Amino acid sequence: MISFRRLVQYRIYLVLRAIAIMTLVLVLAVMALIWVSMFHPQNASDVLDPVGKSNRAFSEVSGFTDISVNLYASDWPWTFVKPVYLGDLFWPEIYTSQAYWSKDGSLLVFQIHRNDATSPDFLAVYDYQQHRVLKPDYRSLGTVECDLKIRSLLKQRGGIGLQEGRIGDFRGDPTVVFPFWGWLPPMMILAAGVMILLRLRRRRALVP
Repeated sequence: MISFRRLVQYRIYLVLRAIAIMTLVLVLAVMALIWVSMFHPQNASDVLDPVGKSNRAFSEVSGFTDISVNLYASDWPWTFVKPVYLGDLFWPEIYTSQAYWSKDGSLLVFQIHRNDATSPDFLAVYDYQQHRVLKPDYRSLGTVECDLKIRSLLKQRGGIGLQEGRIGDFRGDPTVVFPFWGWLPPMMILAAGVMILLRLRRRRALVP
């Protein structure tokens, strides 16, 4: 016969296990929500290629006194972990910048014109065909070499896009809307946690 003390200890163990399971489920659900939010943040504007409208990037405004307008490429599922950062579009103390699509809509390039330079340089590009980013790492690839590689790649894809391919004012009103499906991952995780607890209960694992 189980003693009263062991019965109380067993009940405490089961309650703590249930709390641990739900805590883990809640943490995973929040992480899933944060993951979706990385690709659909607030204060962001969608940037779609002018050809097929299938390649997506976005610019995100951050900061209060020191404002940044960061450009990201989103290429599902190759950018599954997080969107690819291409550069800060708003840094007037150092350079002016612009972003362009290639004429075929497969490249998104980030170009800067330093305040002390005579000509602009291409500093980063995301290739939606090869699903890779090219930008200086300041070890094996410098800014000059990167600029030359991007110019060569643009030439292969038809050159810089026309006026409709040029991305306009990134500091406009945000256009990114949190998608309805973005709630599915956290909701599925929560549902899975509830199902696990119900199954344990049916097995009399949570209630002696």
